[in-house]
Amino acid sequence: MILSANTLFGQQAPKDYFPSEIIKIDVSPQTEKDINRQNELLKKEMLNAKEQKELDSLLLQYGETVESVWDIIDGGCSWYCGGGNYKVIASSALTARNGIQYKAEQANDLSYKTAWIEGREDEGIGEYLEFYFKKINIAQSG
Repeated sequence: MILSANTLFGQQAPKDYFPSEIIKIDVSPQTEKDINRQNELLKKEMLNAKEQKELDSLLLQYGETVESVWDIIDGGCSWYCGGGNYKVIASSALTARNGIQYKAEQANDLSYKTAWIEGREDEGIGEYLEFYFKKINIAQSG
């Protein structure tokens, strides 16, 4: 009988995860222009009838909490308000090129404009991110 270290110590190989759904995002120049226009109209104190109609149409299309075409989630409160991670560490990161960074922190900055990209010469299998969260005390009554 041959026992490997994995068998001996009860460790399992890391599980591979694959997406169950792929959603196409629209970061086109037209969408960016529309969202910027919506934000511009929302800042105005008085709108004429034509501007109000335009704003109503944009709000129906994009919603009232969108701030940028590059935002992964719309504005307002998310789970980050309650305390997201305070640190992210990557096993590797691609070296900055042409002023563009690929740091671990960008893995969850909630922007489509940035990204963490592993920096190994091979396919990057086995590369990882570590997220650090503060301990949360939960009081339970009852």
